[in-house]
Amino acid sequence: MNYWDSYDYPEGDPKVRITFGAQHAGTPVVAWLGLYGKTVVPPKVNVEAEYSIHTTDEAEARRIMNAHADDFIRERNIGSVVGKP
Repeated sequence: MNYWDSYDYPEGDPKVRITFGAQHAGTPVVAWLGLYGKTVVPPKVNVEAEYSIHTTDEAEARRIMNAHADDFIRERNIGSVVGKP
């Protein structure tokens, strides 16, 4: 199973969770942006947007998803995550 680590973005003041889809063969081809829900233990991330990834380079995929996240945060006027585990 091939996968890339999920991460909170932006670093230091997380507002969204970026999750890459695992693949049986090849690199991930999909990623999701999510917001933390009200459930703290265990933490629940609600998927808000899905994106296709057209690169085999993880660093490039992160740059692409960070740009999507910046747009998403700006469009929704999302503040700091409160109660993030």
